[in-house]
Amino acid sequence: YRLGTTIENLQHIKAYRIYPPKDNLKWAKICEHIIRHYNYGWAKGFHYGIEYWEIWNEPENAPMWKGTKEQYFELYETASKHLKACFPEIKIGGYASCGFYSVMGSTAIADANVPPNAEMFVEYFHDFLKYITSKEHRSPLDFFSWHSYSNYESNAGYARYVRETLDKYGFTTTESILNEWNPLGTKNKGELIDATYIAANMITLQQEPLDMLMYYDMNWKSAYCGLFHTQTGLPFKALYDFFAFNRVYRLKNEVESVCDNENIYVISASDEKEVACMAVNLSNNAEEAAISLAGIDLSGMKNIEIKLIDEAHTFEIVDGKIEDNKLKFTFEKNAIASIVIEL
Repeated sequence: YRLGTTIENLQHIKAYRIYPPKDNLKWAKICEHIIRHYNYGWAKGFHYGIEYWEIWNEPENAPMWKGTKEQYFELYETASKHLKACFPEIKIGGYASCGFYSVMGSTAIADANVPPNAEMFVEYFHDFLKYITSKEHRSPLDFFSWHSYSNYESNAGYARYVRETLDKYGFTTTESILNEWNPLGTKNKGELIDATYIAANMITLQQEPLDMLMYYDMNWKSAYCGLFHTQTGLPFKALYDFFAFNRVYRLKNEVESVCDNENIYVISASDEKEVACMAVNLSNNAEEAAISLAGIDLSGMKNIEIKLIDEAHTFEIVDGKIEDNKLKFTFEKNAIASIVIEL
Protein backbone atom coordinates (compact mmCIF):
# COMPACT_ATOMS: atom_id res chain seq x y z
CA TYR A 1 0.00 0.00 0.00
CA ARG A 2 1.53 3.27 -1.09
CA LEU A 3 1.30 6.19 1.33
CA GLY A 4 1.50 9.36 -0.71
CA THR A 5 0.59 10.46 -4.19
CA THR A 6 1.41 8.54 -7.35
CA ILE A 7 1.93 11.01 -10.18
CA GLU A 8 0.77 14.35 -11.59
CA ASN A 9 1.50 14.33 -15.30
CA LEU A 10 0.50 17.98 -15.68
CA GLN A 11 2.60 19.21 -12.77
CA HIS A 12 4.53 21.50 -15.13
CA ILE A 13 1.29 23.46 -15.56
CA LYS A 14 0.10 23.26 -11.96
CA ALA A 15 0.89 20.78 -9.21
CA TYR A 16 -1.56 20.00 -6.42
CA ARG A 17 -0.62 17.02 -4.23
CA ILE A 18 3.07 16.45 -4.80
CA TYR A 19 4.45 19.12 -2.49
CA PRO A 20 6.05 18.15 0.84
CA PRO A 21 3.57 18.14 3.74
CA LYS A 22 3.62 21.31 5.82
CA ASP A 23 3.73 19.15 8.95
CA ASN A 24 5.48 15.80 8.59
CA LEU A 25 4.22 14.42 11.90
CA LYS A 26 0.62 15.35 11.09
CA TRP A 27 1.02 13.55 7.75
CA ALA A 28 2.42 10.51 9.55
CA LYS A 29 -0.55 10.47 11.94
CA ILE A 30 -2.95 10.58 8.99
CA CYS A 31 -1.09 7.56 7.57
CA GLU A 32 -1.37 5.89 10.96
CA HIS A 33 -5.15 6.15 10.80
CA ILE A 34 -5.21 4.89 7.21
CA ILE A 35 -3.44 1.78 8.49
CA ARG A 36 -5.83 1.53 11.42
CA HIS A 37 -8.75 1.75 8.96
CA TYR A 38 -7.55 -0.96 6.59
CA ASN A 39 -5.88 -3.34 9.03
CA TYR A 40 -7.60 -2.84 12.39
CA GLY A 41 -11.21 -1.88 11.64
CA TRP A 42 -10.98 1.76 12.72
CA ALA A 43 -13.77 4.04 11.35
CA LYS A 44 -15.91 1.18 10.03
CA GLY A 45 -12.83 -0.24 8.41
CA PHE A 46 -11.36 -3.61 7.53
CA HIS A 47 -8.98 -6.29 8.72
CA TYR A 48 -6.97 -6.85 5.54
CA GLY A 49 -3.66 -7.50 7.28
CA ILE A 50 -1.70 -5.43 4.73
CA GLU A 51 1.95 -5.99 5.57
CA TYR A 52 3.93 -3.69 3.25
CA TRP A 53 3.53 0.10 3.51
CA GLU A 54 5.52 2.22 1.05
CA ILE A 55 6.26 5.89 1.75
CA TRP A 56 5.79 7.93 -1.43
CA ASN A 57 6.67 7.12 -5.03
CA GLU A 58 9.75 8.13 -7.06
CA PRO A 59 10.53 11.28 -5.04
CA GLU A 60 13.56 11.89 -7.26
CA ASN A 61 11.15 12.46 -10.18
CA ALA A 62 9.51 15.90 -10.65
CA PRO A 63 5.95 14.69 -11.46
CA MET A 64 5.94 12.84 -8.13
CA TRP A 65 7.63 15.25 -5.67
CA LYS A 66 8.09 19.01 -5.73
CA GLY A 67 10.33 19.15 -2.69
CA THR A 68 14.06 18.69 -2.28
CA LYS A 69 15.58 15.31 -1.54
CA GLU A 70 16.37 16.50 1.98
CA GLN A 71 12.67 17.23 2.51
CA TYR A 72 11.78 13.73 1.37
CA PHE A 73 14.40 12.22 3.68
CA GLU A 74 12.91 14.17 6.58
CA LEU A 75 9.39 13.00 5.72
CA TYR A 76 10.56 9.39 5.48
CA GLU A 77 12.35 9.63 8.82
CA THR A 78 9.34 11.08 10.65
CA ALA A 79 6.78 8.77 9.05
CA SER A 80 8.79 5.54 9.28
CA LYS A 81 9.64 6.05 12.95
CA HIS A 82 6.07 7.00 13.89
CA LEU A 83 4.42 4.15 12.00
CA LYS A 84 6.91 1.56 13.20
CA ALA A 85 6.31 2.68 16.79
CA CYS A 86 2.54 2.34 16.29
CA PHE A 87 2.67 -0.92 14.34
CA PRO A 88 5.87 -2.89 14.93
CA GLU A 89 4.35 -5.85 13.07
CA ILE A 90 4.08 -4.12 9.66
CA LYS A 91 6.86 -3.48 7.15
CA ILE A 92 7.80 0.10 6.31
CA GLY A 93 9.87 1.06 3.30
CA GLY A 94 10.25 3.02 0.12
CA TYR A 95 10.93 4.89 -1.85
CA ALA A 96 9.98 3.32 -5.18
CA SER A 97 13.19 4.50 -6.83
CA CYS A 98 13.13 5.49 -10.51
CA GLY A 99 15.86 2.93 -11.13
CA PHE A 100 19.57 2.32 -11.53
CA TYR A 101 20.10 2.53 -15.28
CA SER A 102 23.44 4.30 -15.15
CA VAL A 103 25.13 1.40 -13.34
CA MET A 104 24.72 -0.61 -16.58
CA GLY A 105 25.99 2.20 -18.82
CA SER A 106 24.65 4.55 -21.47
CA THR A 107 23.11 1.76 -23.56
CA ALA A 108 20.82 0.78 -20.71
CA ILE A 109 19.78 4.42 -20.31
CA ALA A 110 18.94 4.70 -24.00
CA ASP A 111 17.12 1.35 -24.14
CA ALA A 112 14.91 2.25 -21.19
CA ASN A 113 14.10 5.71 -22.60
CA VAL A 114 14.92 7.49 -19.34
CA PRO A 115 16.50 10.96 -18.90
CA PRO A 116 20.24 11.21 -19.65
CA ASN A 117 20.84 12.39 -16.07
CA ALA A 118 19.79 8.97 -14.78
CA GLU A 119 22.97 8.77 -12.71
CA MET A 120 21.19 11.18 -10.36
CA PHE A 121 18.92 8.30 -9.34
CA VAL A 122 21.95 6.38 -8.07
CA GLU A 123 23.28 9.40 -6.18
CA TYR A 124 19.85 9.85 -4.58
CA PHE A 125 19.89 6.21 -3.41
CA HIS A 126 23.24 6.59 -1.67
CA ASP A 127 22.29 9.91 -0.08
CA PHE A 128 19.07 8.37 1.25
CA LEU A 129 20.92 5.44 2.79
CA LYS A 130 23.54 7.75 4.30
CA TYR A 131 20.80 9.85 5.85
CA ILE A 132 18.81 7.02 7.44
CA THR A 133 21.94 5.29 8.76
CA SER A 134 23.38 8.44 10.34
CA LYS A 135 23.38 8.61 14.14
CA GLU A 136 20.98 11.56 14.26
CA HIS A 137 18.49 10.29 11.65
CA ARG A 138 18.60 6.50 12.00
CA SER A 139 15.34 5.13 10.55
CA PRO A 140 13.82 1.73 9.80
CA LEU A 141 13.88 0.28 6.27
CA ASP A 142 12.16 -3.10 6.13
CA PHE A 143 12.11 -3.08 2.35
CA PHE A 144 13.56 -1.00 -0.46
CA SER A 145 11.42 -0.71 -3.59
CA TRP A 146 12.63 0.27 -7.04
CA HIS A 147 11.53 0.40 -10.68
CA SER A 148 12.95 -0.59 -14.06
CA TYR A 149 12.03 -0.44 -17.72
CA SER A 150 15.13 -2.31 -18.87
CA ASN A 151 15.55 -5.79 -20.29
CA TYR A 152 16.16 -8.93 -18.27
CA GLU A 153 19.98 -8.75 -18.48
CA SER A 154 20.15 -5.19 -17.16
CA ASN A 155 17.56 -5.96 -14.48
CA ALA A 156 19.75 -8.77 -13.19
CA GLY A 157 22.60 -6.27 -12.85
CA TYR A 158 20.39 -3.77 -11.03
CA ALA A 159 19.16 -6.46 -8.63
CA ARG A 160 22.75 -7.33 -7.70
CA TYR A 161 23.65 -3.64 -7.34
CA VAL A 162 20.72 -2.91 -5.02
CA ARG A 163 21.45 -5.93 -2.85
CA GLU A 164 25.17 -5.15 -2.60
CA THR A 165 24.48 -1.49 -1.77
CA LEU A 166 21.89 -2.27 0.90
CA ASP A 167 24.29 -4.75 2.48
CA LYS A 168 27.09 -2.19 2.36
CA TYR A 169 25.03 0.22 4.46
CA GLY A 170 24.11 -2.49 6.96
CA PHE A 171 20.62 -3.30 5.64
CA THR A 172 21.37 -6.99 5.21
CA THR A 173 17.83 -8.09 6.12
CA THR A 174 16.06 -5.34 4.15
CA GLU A 175 14.04 -6.83 1.30
CA SER A 176 14.73 -5.70 -2.26
CA ILE A 177 11.48 -5.35 -4.22
CA LEU A 178 11.26 -4.52 -7.91
CA ASN A 179 7.66 -3.34 -7.79
CA GLU A 180 7.37 -1.68 -11.17
CA TRP A 181 8.92 -3.35 -14.18
CA ASN A 182 8.09 -3.68 -17.84
CA PRO A 183 10.96 -4.82 -20.07
CA LEU A 184 9.88 -2.98 -23.21
CA GLY A 185 7.62 -0.31 -21.75
CA THR A 186 4.95 0.59 -24.28
CA LYS A 187 6.94 -0.78 -27.23
CA ASN A 188 5.86 -4.01 -28.94
CA LYS A 189 2.72 -4.42 -26.85
CA GLY A 190 0.70 -7.39 -28.01
CA GLU A 191 3.59 -8.91 -29.95
CA LEU A 192 5.26 -12.21 -29.18
CA ILE A 193 8.59 -10.51 -28.47
CA ASP A 194 7.00 -8.69 -25.54
CA ALA A 195 5.82 -11.99 -24.05
CA THR A 196 9.32 -13.39 -24.60
CA TYR A 197 11.02 -10.56 -22.72
CA ILE A 198 8.52 -10.69 -19.86
CA ALA A 199 9.14 -14.42 -19.47
CA ALA A 200 12.91 -13.96 -19.65
CA ASN A 201 12.71 -11.32 -16.92
CA MET A 202 10.74 -13.62 -14.61
CA ILE A 203 13.08 -16.55 -15.15
CA THR A 204 16.31 -14.54 -14.92
CA LEU A 205 15.39 -12.64 -11.77
CA GLN A 206 14.38 -15.87 -10.02
CA GLN A 207 18.13 -16.51 -9.81
CA GLU A 208 19.09 -13.05 -8.57
CA PRO A 209 19.16 -11.53 -5.03
CA LEU A 210 15.64 -10.13 -5.27
CA ASP A 211 12.70 -10.78 -2.94
CA MET A 212 9.72 -9.79 -5.11
CA LEU A 213 8.88 -8.34 -8.50
CA MET A 214 5.61 -6.85 -9.75
CA TYR A 215 4.83 -6.30 -13.43
CA TYR A 216 3.49 -2.86 -14.40
CA ASP A 217 0.77 -3.15 -15.19
CA MET A 218 -2.38 -5.25 -15.55
CA ASN A 219 -4.95 -2.46 -15.90
CA TRP A 220 -6.21 -3.08 -19.44
CA LYS A 221 -6.98 0.62 -19.98
CA SER A 222 -3.44 1.69 -19.07
CA ALA A 223 -0.90 2.62 -21.73
CA TYR A 224 1.62 0.41 -19.91
CA CYS A 225 -0.55 -2.71 -19.89
CA GLY A 226 1.07 -5.35 -22.07
CA LEU A 227 -1.29 -8.14 -21.07
CA PHE A 228 -4.59 -6.95 -22.56
CA HIS A 229 -5.67 -4.90 -25.57
CA THR A 230 -6.52 -1.40 -24.35
CA GLN A 231 -9.61 -1.11 -26.56
CA THR A 232 -11.10 -4.61 -26.50
CA GLY A 233 -9.77 -5.94 -23.21
CA LEU A 234 -8.84 -9.20 -24.95
CA PRO A 235 -5.68 -10.92 -23.66
CA PHE A 236 -2.30 -10.77 -25.36
CA LYS A 237 0.06 -13.74 -25.42
CA ALA A 238 2.10 -12.12 -22.63
CA LEU A 239 -0.71 -12.76 -20.16
CA TYR A 240 -0.06 -16.49 -20.38
CA ASP A 241 3.51 -16.03 -19.15
CA PHE A 242 1.93 -15.61 -15.71
CA PHE A 243 -0.02 -18.85 -16.08
CA ALA A 244 3.21 -20.63 -17.05
CA PHE A 245 5.18 -19.13 -14.16
CA ASN A 246 2.39 -20.01 -11.72
CA ARG A 247 2.60 -23.68 -12.67
CA VAL A 248 6.19 -23.61 -11.39
CA TYR A 249 5.59 -21.25 -8.46
CA ARG A 250 2.75 -23.24 -6.91
CA LEU A 251 5.08 -26.23 -6.41
CA LYS A 252 7.20 -23.98 -4.13
CA ASN A 253 10.43 -25.99 -4.19
CA GLU A 254 12.80 -24.93 -6.96
CA VAL A 255 15.02 -27.65 -8.35
CA GLU A 256 18.23 -27.30 -10.30
CA SER A 257 17.76 -26.63 -14.01
CA VAL A 258 20.66 -26.97 -16.46
CA CYS A 259 20.57 -26.09 -20.17
CA ASP A 260 23.43 -26.45 -22.67
CA ASN A 261 22.03 -23.66 -24.88
CA GLU A 262 22.95 -20.23 -23.54
CA ASN A 263 20.00 -18.66 -25.36
CA ILE A 264 17.43 -20.76 -23.53
CA TYR A 265 16.50 -19.76 -19.98
CA VAL A 266 14.73 -22.19 -17.70
CA ILE A 267 13.38 -22.66 -14.17
CA SER A 268 11.86 -25.74 -12.58
CA ALA A 269 10.16 -26.80 -9.38
CA SER A 270 8.84 -30.01 -7.90
CA ASP A 271 6.80 -31.50 -5.12
CA GLU A 272 6.04 -35.15 -4.41
CA LYS A 273 3.49 -35.34 -7.24
CA GLU A 274 4.70 -33.11 -10.10
CA VAL A 275 7.63 -31.48 -11.81
CA ALA A 276 6.96 -28.19 -13.59
CA CYS A 277 9.28 -26.31 -15.92
CA MET A 278 9.12 -22.93 -17.65
CA ALA A 279 11.55 -22.09 -20.45
CA VAL A 280 12.02 -19.31 -23.00
CA ASN A 281 13.90 -19.57 -26.28
CA LEU A 282 15.72 -16.31 -26.95
CA SER A 283 17.72 -17.60 -29.88
CA ASN A 284 16.95 -16.65 -33.47
CA ASN A 285 16.29 -20.25 -34.39
CA ALA A 286 13.83 -23.00 -33.65
CA GLU A 287 15.44 -25.64 -31.45
CA GLU A 288 14.69 -29.26 -30.70
CA ALA A 289 14.12 -29.27 -26.97
CA ALA A 290 15.18 -32.43 -25.16
CA ILE A 291 14.25 -32.59 -21.48
CA SER A 292 15.39 -35.20 -19.01
CA LEU A 293 14.86 -35.61 -15.28
CA ALA A 294 17.77 -36.88 -13.22
CA GLY A 295 17.10 -40.40 -11.93
CA ILE A 296 13.63 -40.69 -13.48
CA ASP A 297 12.48 -42.95 -16.31
CA LEU A 298 10.25 -40.79 -18.50
CA SER A 299 9.00 -43.73 -20.54
CA GLY A 300 6.80 -44.78 -17.63
CA MET A 301 5.17 -41.41 -17.21
CA LYS A 302 1.51 -41.36 -18.21
CA ASN A 303 0.71 -37.66 -17.79
CA ILE A 304 3.07 -35.25 -19.50
CA GLU A 305 1.74 -31.89 -20.67
CA ILE A 306 3.52 -29.38 -22.91
CA LYS A 307 1.96 -25.95 -23.49
CA LEU A 308 3.52 -23.40 -25.81
CA ILE A 309 3.29 -19.65 -26.27
CA ASP A 310 4.57 -18.86 -29.76
CA GLU A 311 3.30 -17.46 -33.06
CA ALA A 312 1.05 -20.49 -33.59
CA HIS A 313 0.03 -21.23 -30.00
CA THR A 314 -1.35 -19.31 -27.05
CA PHE A 315 -0.71 -21.58 -24.06
CA GLU A 316 -2.05 -24.55 -25.99
CA ILE A 317 -1.11 -28.19 -25.60
CA VAL A 318 1.28 -29.61 -28.20
CA ASP A 319 2.59 -33.11 -28.76
CA GLY A 320 5.97 -34.32 -27.66
CA LYS A 321 7.75 -37.65 -27.86
CA ILE A 322 9.95 -39.71 -25.59
CA GLU A 323 13.26 -40.79 -27.12
CA ASP A 324 16.37 -41.92 -25.25
CA ASN A 325 14.61 -41.11 -21.98
CA LYS A 326 14.16 -37.49 -23.06
CA LEU A 327 11.01 -35.50 -23.71
CA LYS A 328 11.42 -33.88 -27.14
CA PHE A 329 9.44 -31.18 -28.92
CA THR A 330 10.03 -28.30 -31.34
CA PHE A 331 10.82 -25.08 -29.50
CA GLU A 332 10.29 -22.16 -31.87
CA LYS A 333 12.31 -18.94 -31.59
CA ASN A 334 10.94 -16.32 -29.19
CA ALA A 335 8.73 -18.98 -27.65
CA ILE A 336 7.79 -19.85 -24.08
CA ALA A 337 7.24 -23.44 -22.98
CA SER A 338 5.41 -24.78 -19.94
CA ILE A 339 5.95 -28.45 -19.11
CA VAL A 340 4.28 -30.40 -16.31
CA ILE A 341 5.18 -34.03 -15.63
CA GLU A 342 3.10 -36.01 -13.16
CA LEU A 343 5.32 -38.28 -11.10
